[in-house]
Amino acid sequence: MASTPTRNSFLSACLQALNAADIPFCISRNHHEFWQDGPSDIDMMVSPSRLNDVSLCINSAARQTGYRLVARIYFDNLCLVFHAPGAGYVRLDLDTAVRWRTRTLLAADRVLESRIQQDGLPIPCPEHEALIVLCQCAWSGKAKPAYSKRLTTLTHIDARVSSFLESQFQFDRDSLTRLVAGESAEHLRMCFRRARQPQDRIRNSLSLMSRALRRIYSSPGIVISCPGLQDQLRTTSSAKLELLFPSAKAVSGNDPIIQILRAIFRGGIVWADRPNSSLAIKIARAWVGKRRSFHWADGQIQHSASGQSAAAESAPDFIGSMLADGMH
Repeated sequence: MASTPTRNSFLSACLQALNAADIPFCISRNHHEFWQDGPSDIDMMVSPSRLNDVSLCINSAARQTGYRLVARIYFDNLCLVFHAPGAGYVRLDLDTAVRWRTRTLLAADRVLESRIQQDGLPIPCPEHEALIVLCQCAWSGKAKPAYSKRLTTLTHIDARVSSFLESQFQFDRDSLTRLVAGESAEHLRMCFRRARQPQDRIRNSLSLMSRALRRIYSSPGIVISCPGLQDQLRTTSSAKLELLFPSAKAVSGNDPIIQILRAIFRGGIVWADRPNSSLAIKIARAWVGKRRSFHWADGQIQHSASGQSAAAESAPDFIGSMLADGMH
């Protein structure tokens, strides 16, 4: 085991394990951020037939480098989050197809067959990467600045990108230009809806339903009771927990009950910041159970299930440690 765990040592071990097992994969988005330590997850495309093998390789790499699995959750894909004390969190999202809602727009095997090497990493060819980025735009409802920049780069380096999008989805160059300039993604969504009906649409629907039921049964969110917690300490902790519990999914005890329950279902933090618990917070605690409940007071954070506690400044590492223990 490495004496000092680091994000890059873990990722290097993952690549080595996958290559040693002769498992095809590619970094499907943001490959230029792969080695940058920060709040960016790793998007990896793998064949559905090798998904279990990929998970085994990544878990083996984690053990070798001092990381522990703290979350294994199916959202639209399989999300694996690992943690090492002092080294923070690393999140890997394993995609087995390019999907939008229940539609498979491109099979993973097609992406892997056409992958290229860039900056020492396997990545999709420009046409396929553009489609992957456009799917993110469709989910977001618009092209975020990072998406616009990448789409512009891809169309400039390879003229085949626009032809591929138009021939496959009737999304022409003018539509792409308007989307990059800030237009709503509604036209893009319409093009995806008009795409040829994939044979696995029913299977995708059933899979999404199964994953939703699994999240209801085993909620991915947590509840942190924190009346009187200083805003600065909460902000700092939220930033360090970003890859495990994205701040965009977080809510406070003052929010409506629907938003609180939605945050738990989506894998966010419920900051129960009222001195007296509301009915919504009581329901939230009952849903997540003691294993995913914490109490923050008097400079300490305590785990409800184990009774263990740590200094407030160590909360991100402490939460990761408690959740890792609960995975076994």
